[in-house]
Amino acid sequence: RYWNHATPMVDANISSKIEMFVSCRRLANKDTFSKSDPMVTLFLKDGITYRTFQLIDRTEVIDNDLNPNFKKRFVMDYHFERRQELVFKVFDVDSTNLKKMADHDFLGMARTTIGDLISRGKAVLPLTDAQGRKLKRLNSVMIVNCREIGDTSHRCKITFKGDNLPKMDLFGRCDPYLEIYKQTADRKQWLHVKKTEVCKYTYNPRWKQFTITLADLCNNDKKTPLLVKCWDWDKGSSPDYVGHFETTVADLESKQPIAEFHLRKDKDKGKKRPKKRGKIGVQMILYKEHSFLDYIKGGCEVNLSIAIDFTASNGDPRNPRSLHYIGPGHANEYQKAIATIGNILTPYDTDNKYPVYGFGGRVKRTGQVEHCFPLTMNDYDPEVSGVGGVLQAYRSAFNHVLLSGPTYFSEVVATAAAKASATEFSSRGQAYHILLILTDGRFDDERQTVDQIVAASKLPLSIIIVGVGNADFSAMHRLDGDEVRLKSSTGETAFRDIVQFVPFREVKTPELLAKETLAEVPHQFKSYAKLKNTPPLDAKFDLNASEGKLPILVHTPSIHAIQRSSSSSSSSSSSCSSTANIHGTTTTRARPRVHKVMQNEAQESKGFDLGEFQKMMETDPETEYNESLWNRFCLAAFRTMVRKESGIKSDLPGYKGLMEESRNFMINATQPEQTKMVYYLMSLIFDPLKPIWEFALVPKNRDPYPWTPAIMSIFTPFFMDFLVGPSKPNLRPEDGSLGGMKIEKCRWLEEANCKGMCVNQCKLPGQEYFYEGLGLPFVMKPNFTDKSCQWSFGKHPLPVDMMTPTSPRGVCAVAQRSSCRCMTTTKAKAGSDAAIGIICQVTRVSRAASVSHF
Repeated sequence: RYWNHATPMVDANISSKIEMFVSCRRLANKDTFSKSDPMVTLFLKDGITYRTFQLIDRTEVIDNDLNPNFKKRFVMDYHFERRQELVFKVFDVDSTNLKKMADHDFLGMARTTIGDLISRGKAVLPLTDAQGRKLKRLNSVMIVNCREIGDTSHRCKITFKGDNLPKMDLFGRCDPYLEIYKQTADRKQWLHVKKTEVCKYTYNPRWKQFTITLADLCNNDKKTPLLVKCWDWDKGSSPDYVGHFETTVADLESKQPIAEFHLRKDKDKGKKRPKKRGKIGVQMILYKEHSFLDYIKGGCEVNLSIAIDFTASNGDPRNPRSLHYIGPGHANEYQKAIATIGNILTPYDTDNKYPVYGFGGRVKRTGQVEHCFPLTMNDYDPEVSGVGGVLQAYRSAFNHVLLSGPTYFSEVVATAAAKASATEFSSRGQAYHILLILTDGRFDDERQTVDQIVAASKLPLSIIIVGVGNADFSAMHRLDGDEVRLKSSTGETAFRDIVQFVPFREVKTPELLAKETLAEVPHQFKSYAKLKNTPPLDAKFDLNASEGKLPILVHTPSIHAIQRSSSSSSSSSSSCSSTANIHGTTTTRARPRVHKVMQNEAQESKGFDLGEFQKMMETDPETEYNESLWNRFCLAAFRTMVRKESGIKSDLPGYKGLMEESRNFMINATQPEQTKMVYYLMSLIFDPLKPIWEFALVPKNRDPYPWTPAIMSIFTPFFMDFLVGPSKPNLRPEDGSLGGMKIEKCRWLEEANCKGMCVNQCKLPGQEYFYEGLGLPFVMKPNFTDKSCQWSFGKHPLPVDMMTPTSPRGVCAVAQRSSCRCMTTTKAKAGSDAAIGIICQVTRVSRAASVSHF
């Protein structure tokens, strides 16, 4: 009776992604004093009417080139069961308005199909005029390299750095940038892959890290040749060629943690002593990104809530022109949308129960206009069973509700947000919520609704708004933050886009409705999972996979086993918790049980270092630190700043109080929030001293003076003694030069005994501020076994995911990654004064586990 598309007629796996790289040869010259500036536009024949062509995309504009190789690629969906006709049109661009084709000179066009391109791989297409006649004199052609994009889940994080690049300009240093190319399967052409940013005025550039799929980089073939070209950017003229090198992903992988290549030119071949052109270092890490289906297969539930517009603007339900009209054999637009979208989501909701609400109607039982009422008329049970139950509740609601107004969304969004905030999204359990709002037009509480959406952007929630009828939906488009993120009335920006709006009548078929409404949900879901840094259930990446292999999914030691062990130990001995000490000087009786459980569950986990974990569990005598008047003054001033910025205050005196404040801040803040706060504190301390700093140590926008690292290693111990303890200058272990500083036992690390606090509140913000805020590269290398720390001024750190084994890895039984919000211990407020609880920000484990210290 209603549209039911839960079982598709065509296998969805037949569809795949393809990419096309376009080049042109022997184009016509339409400019008088220069050459043509070509651009290619791609059109696809409409898959519904098969009469018109729709614009898909356009390439970049290449100036003064009759034989262009376009860098921008065309990416499309390829459907095996369809005939997909393409038209490529080439224009000589004569104005800045690329969309107005009448302003540009037509250079030719080519017709083909995706199937033909797929079968040929590389196609040479003759360009014709608008009537399809071949351009005889010029013999202009278009070359299209087409291939299917395979698995895109494997990705690379790549960081380039240069050393001793040559001087290219007469009155300045080098302004280098890089271009990466991959070779085609026939090994006859190089296709453009990536261009880096320009690093101004330096011989030793450090380009920003970027992420790229393995499919884009090398077609998922690690042996595909890669070409990296280095250019010197010049303002107002063509760039100067510095040099190049060739490599493969397999070669880069074998040379990590850093692969170095000398730049050369073709004319250097055969020379015994080629000219030195500098070298490029490459740091690369391969990993697999979880897909939406990985989370679904892992057991994540997708919960659907539905809200229906019962305002009077829909029209009298008894009138056939009403949007709510329900007649014999007739399904209105509300029913069609419910059936189509509901049947898509039904397989992902295991209990098949959906809460259904109405808004804008006058409820007869109360006589009041309500903006979020259950259609079941049961405030304690708004759920119905299946899509059929939703449709039945919708029909029955007209016996209990009168259409009224105004139209308010904010209460419905707040109700869905409350449900989302009450559910768990961690490595123990995952649920994601989708709110489907069906409405006929504008709404009257835009400010309140935007505030609710911005607040809900931090929650596992997506909102789909389907516009029914022909009303003005301009306000709905503003809620759909595809181009501009929403901002609340207080100026807060949404963390992510969670709203998708679709006008029902513009979608011609049920299949397209489902596609348009649900297309953004996987992306929104993954953006939330990335925000929470949470992998699918029972899975975690081992980014330290064996050399030459892509990272694999490994089993993580289950925290449930720790909880079971702790509960059994507490039941067998009533004095377990009372023997613990907050500083780790004594341990609970449950600890041997925890060790045993860990050992049993960790034997198959390659990423879990049990020996290192056991060492960290052992107790060490407390170190006595210098409590001089100067150190006490610095500590008091620093605590004042921490309290002001974090809003957390401890009653404990001195360093113990600072530790408690920092722990509590870590528990309630994400990793970026922790790093951002410490970065800000450092800016408050050092920014007033920048004039002196730039005069004596690091000139503005230039490299540091040669003596800067040595001076920093001499003076830093005096100013940092209150925070990290005694330290002394030494040689940098990276190159044996002056500029190192060794902390024999870091006070912060010893007192915290937590990787998260060490990395997120000390290492990362320190390295970032010294390089970004002060212009001095800086490396901190904590050792989590002996609690020492090596500082190196003037050296660049590795990316977080490429840190050496001495960095956080494998100690925390649950997190295992320093970039996660990992475990910390706090003194329990209830029960025995010596009771110790554990809180894990990855799994949100309760304070019941009896592991007392790390």
